[in-house]
Amino acid sequence: MAADIKLSTIADSISGLVVTGVTMLDLDQIPEAVDPRRPTFYPWPDGWVSGLEVERNSTGSLGTAKMTVHYVLHYRFCYAPIGSGRGLNDVYPDMVAKAVLLLNKVLDNDIFSGLVDFELAEALAFGVVEDPAGNKFYGCDLALRVMEFVN
Repeated sequence: MAADIKLSTIADSISGLVVTGVTMLDLDQIPEAVDPRRPTFYPWPDGWVSGLEVERNSTGSLGTAKMTVHYVLHYRFCYAPIGSGRGLNDVYPDMVAKAVLLLNKVLDNDIFSGLVDFELAEALAFGVVEDPAGNKFYGCDLALRVMEFVN
């Protein structure tokens, strides 16, 4: 048996959540540019995984050692494009409500394949965010701390 960290399995599980009014995307669906008509949640491609730490819990060779793996997954939520005719006061309350709904859905879900523990790594960073193409949106970043046992 070889080490088998479940990054893509966890991303797939998160994208499978249903959050009304939000398009949930997986690793293979990260948009070049976010559709400005739909609030979108996706893995942030620039540093999606950070803080990777591997702790060996036993000895072994050829991938048989038991390990605890910790890392942070970074996601971006693009709610509404800036300059769409709606100002911050028009979108902020709904954006926060949708982001909190999204956060609760992610944190309440305890059936993600491949992980042992899952929590918010840092406070939601609300404000101006950019999609991969550089388009500016009202939105936030979400960092999720993951712990998984390998082998």
